[in-house]
Amino acid sequence: KHLHAFNLVMLGKQGWNLLTNQDNLVSRQNIFQRKFPQLGHNPSFVKRSIHASWVVENDGRRWRIRNGNKIHIWGQPWLRAMDNAYVSTSPPMGPENQLNVSSLIDHHFNTWRVDFLQQIFSPSDSIEIQNIQLLDVSNENQLFWKF
Repeated sequence: KHLHAFNLVMLGKQGWNLLTNQDNLVSRQNIFQRKFPQLGHNPSFVKRSIHASWVVENDGRRWRIRNGNKIHIWGQPWLRAMDNAYVSTSPPMGPENQLNVSSLIDHHFNTWRVDFLQQIFSPSDSIEIQNIQLLDVSNENQLFWKF
């Protein structure tokens, strides 16, 4: 039992390295930029190994907000709550449901657009977002692991 858990942890660590280091071959094949595909009838060793640890990685993955570009508001984990990193407010109808986190930031003053947050999010989500500190909106966002 413990050996299997140890192997999953090691695979998770390798998967995390593949996810955060964009200079390797597997990352260039764009495996991590989309939902993990079905394994199919004859998956490669790399895909089987990544798939085995995907649940562990997916559970702990979070975005550290910098400029907010490329982070979809409703589809990616970026909130700081330990139990749920996804926005719980239902996405609005129309173009607002395709917004990135950058649209919630006033880049001139390096603050959240509180009026906009209160318009489209539930009070609990709005407060959760406002509690995220915006330290450096000129840099790219970073993935981190909550564990």
